Amino acid sequence: MHAMANSRVTGTDPAGAEHTVRVTGAGARRRLECGSCEWSRSAQFLPWLKAEEHLAEEHGAAVAADRQGGLGPGAEPGAVPEAGAAPEGGAAPGAGTEPEAGAASEGGA
Repeated sequence: MHAMANSRVTGTDPAGAEHTVRVTGAGARRRLECGSCEWSRSAQFLPWLKAEEHLAEEHGAAVAADRQGGLGPGAEPGAVPEAGAAPEGGAAPGAGTEPEAGAASEGGA
């Protein structure tokens, strides 16, 4: 079973107002809820992309480019983890992805 995950996608509209869509749940059971309007929906695939689309279409808000992909390998664009939220599986982002010590690097030696 997947651990419950919480994240948010935040964008700023042309007037400078900040809009946030919260993404809750894990695996195929994710829920999106906009904090600026009454919009909410379920999303099985690409929930962060759907949140960004809502922000752009309904609020004219764009997610900052420096926020995209900043969560490590496999991070969804614009996703920001909630404080205290553990990644799925409880492991730190990127855990287990580093090469073993003493392993030959590509390009050879």
